[in-house]
Amino acid sequence: MNPVQKALWFVEGHLQNDLSLESIAAACHVSPYHLTRAFAATMGLSLMRYVRARRLSEAAQRLAAGADDILTIALDYQYGSHEAFTRAFRERFERTPEQVRAQGYLAELSLKD
Repeated sequence: MNPVQKALWFVEGHLQNDLSLESIAAACHVSPYHLTRAFAATMGLSLMRYVRARRLSEAAQRLAAGADDILTIALDYQYGSHEAFTRAFRERFERTPEQVRAQGYLAELSLKD
């Protein structure tokens, strides 16, 4: 398995954990520099941008399924506050978490799978 595949596998298994470039690179047995370059060349975006997009996509799925507490979701996906999560969510999806939860479906959202 190449380092990018290892990174994807590791990230998917640890989305709710505190992830850093260094911890992911260590899990892949490569340097952060090498992983950064390889990931961007393969995926077309930075590794940490991918991590943020995946976390927000997972959060959106939970919200559309009717999750009650937005703060809990924010904390589960490593956002320090409701406000930080809402800001990142709105920037990514052009909707607030409350709107997605009320809508109850993910149509028109560009999820990162």
